[in-house]
Amino acid sequence: MSLSDEFLISVAIFQPFLLVTLNINALVATISHTFTIIFQFLLITALFQIPSYSAPFIIFKLVS
Repeated sequence: MSLSDEFLISVAIFQPFLLVTLNINALVATISHTFTIIFQFLLITALFQIPSYSAPFIIFKLVS
C-alpha cells in the first residue's frame, strides 16, 4: 500500500467532516451578514426619527 493510497483513503474518510465544517462556516457568515443588515436598517430608521439638528452629532459619536 503506497503513501498516495493512504492519502486517498484519509481524504475519503475526512471529506464529510470537511463539508460539514464548510457548511457551518457559510451558515454563520450568512447569519452574521443578515444581522448586520438588520442592525444597519434599524440604525438608519432610528437616526431618521430623531431631530435633524442632533443627527450629525450622533453620527459623529458613532464614528468616533
